Amino acid sequence: MENASGWLNHMLSLQFFRIQKTIDRYRRSTYDMDTYKTNLDQCILHLKQETTDMERKIELLEVSLRKLSGECLGSCSIDEIQMIGDQLERSLSSIRARKAQLFDDQIQHLQAKERSLKEENAKLLAKCLANPGQSTAHPRAAALHSRSSRSTDVETGLFIGLPELN
Repeated sequence: MENASGWLNHMLSLQFFRIQKTIDRYRRSTYDMDTYKTNLDQCILHLKQETTDMERKIELLEVSLRKLSGECLGSCSIDEIQMIGDQLERSLSSIRARKAQLFDDQIQHLQAKERSLKEENAKLLAKCLANPGQSTAHPRAAALHSRSSRSTDVETGLFIGLPELN
């Protein structure tokens, strides 16, 4: 019987250990769930505050945009209108500088292309002049080349009104 009683005690202590382990797991999961809920609530609160801040910023940007567009200026003081004007002048200056830079880049690109085409034209003309028997149009090519190489600068002007008669 002592064996049976030892075995029973062993089984009871094993059951007790398993029950204790289950209770510990329950407590940990309950604690984890409470912590999770607390963290989730804090996160939701933070996101709500951030949303409110963003809504305020959007409203301020919309008001600023309306003022820059010339709307809602009735409530602006002289100083505010002056600041808006200065800001618009700075913006316009920046836009004009960028536009000028783009035009300069485009001019440089076109000038490089012009040089390349002139070089190619000169090579073709030299090739035509070097082989007079193969081409019958070489006098015409020479005339075209001399006309195109006479002036590399083109002057343009815009005149408004009727042309003047000389």
